[in-house]
Amino acid sequence: MAEAAKVRVGVRVRPLLPREVEKDTPQVISHPSEKQVLVDNGNGNAAPHRFTYDHVFPVHASQRDLYASTAAQMLQPFLDGYNVTVLAYGQTGSGKTYTMGSECGTTDKYDDERRGLIPRFLYDMFMNLNADVAHRLEATTTASFLEIYGEDVYDLLSDGHAPGTKRASLPASVGGEGCDPIVCGGVVKNYSNNNNENNCLAKHQVLEDKTGVFVNGLSQVPVLGWEAALDVLSQGVLNRTTASTLMNTVSSRSHAVFTITLTQTLKDEADPEGEPQTVTSKLTFVDLAGSERLGRTGAEGQRKREGIQINQGLLALGNVVNALGDDRSDKKTTHVPYRQSKLTRLLQDALGGNSQTLFIACVSPAADSLNETVAALHYANRARNIKNRVVRDGERWEILWTT
Repeated sequence: MAEAAKVRVGVRVRPLLPREVEKDTPQVISHPSEKQVLVDNGNGNAAPHRFTYDHVFPVHASQRDLYASTAAQMLQPFLDGYNVTVLAYGQTGSGKTYTMGSECGTTDKYDDERRGLIPRFLYDMFMNLNADVAHRLEATTTASFLEIYGEDVYDLLSDGHAPGTKRASLPASVGGEGCDPIVCGGVVKNYSNNNNENNCLAKHQVLEDKTGVFVNGLSQVPVLGWEAALDVLSQGVLNRTTASTLMNTVSSRSHAVFTITLTQTLKDEADPEGEPQTVTSKLTFVDLAGSERLGRTGAEGQRKREGIQINQGLLALGNVVNALGDDRSDKKTTHVPYRQSKLTRLLQDALGGNSQTLFIACVSPAADSLNETVAALHYANRARNIKNRVVRDGERWEILWTT
């Protein structure tokens, strides 16, 4: 039976950057309680903006504290067969990628101070799977990693099939023996200085069938442990489209979606034919491109065109959030515009669908980011009104069996 589950929303405030400290930039954010944020609008005659969320993480909050209060609470539901999604939203340079840990390097994954949500969740997930084998016959995990650049979807773990592409084999723990590298993503491009426009990667279609929305032909890489999963993540990050802007020296110009699929064959549960029950759940991390105004990035030419496309995708996402988060008691059935963009189609389960979802808004405390900060906080506030309908995979299978 489907259960109602509200989207949980957290806000993380990053510290001032060195250049902001050097300029003696005023801070406009305060946090009177663990769930409240106050934003000084710079007008002494007006009351500050006040927002309330499920979690607020001030400047001094550690990576460990953030994980323990948010994503760690979703580990057991994921192991039990529920889909889980974590989204990071905010302007460029607000700490989204650091918070997620999606650029976790060789040393960072062992650095407890720097490790973000992804490496921490993966470590705990595999530790639990290895420790709790009593009630399952088998457990397999695969990873996929895609980016949405403009309105095109690219597989960050595929062979680029381009002349002169430098390749690096994934570690032995990634991919099965005899695994076809094109099918499972066992070989990926490795750009040491990536400023590509994705002309080496094939575009993939977003399709839909009775099971839901999916990306046709997306690589699924078998991973046998948390380090193998992070190696796959790191290889995909090298292929992600980045560029320097005034907001950030290495700015992600795309939305990135990293997914772990866990399939378990359980000993103590049976399907309608009496066979051991197979339960599949998906863990999805979404690192959204920066949400700032174009004028602040100093973007020109191709970078400016990218910014327009990014804003269009985020606008479509905002329309979905607004439609789902409309809590007026007198509202009639609302059309949710999922089909306005590839991003919103792929996030259909995360927002209003079958997923336990965590939305983290990353914001800057600096006065010169006031408009972007307030916009992000309003966005997050509306997301807090969204209610999903979650179903454990085994129960969903039983429903399909009997209909």
